Amino acid sequence: MSETNDPQAWVKKAEEDFALAKTALHRKNPLLTGVCFHAQQCVEKYMKALLISKNAIFPKTHDLLMLNNLCSRVGIFL
Repeated sequence: MSETNDPQAWVKKAEEDFALAKTALHRKNPLLTGVCFHAQQCVEKYMKALLISKNAIFPKTHDLLMLNNLCSRVGIFL
């Protein structure tokens, strides 16, 4: 996703990833790689939305542990 400072844009994309993860999971033959990928993307985007809502700066990353640490620094404990 192109970088944006609108937390709602990140939430919208996170919810799309969540919907895709659920769809992949609930198939007759679940697509587990897709479930994991979209679940990770969903969490990442929600975390970035939270950081933006706190005016926190974060690097372009997919590292959930790093994002969690950044959230903790601004008072968001997940």
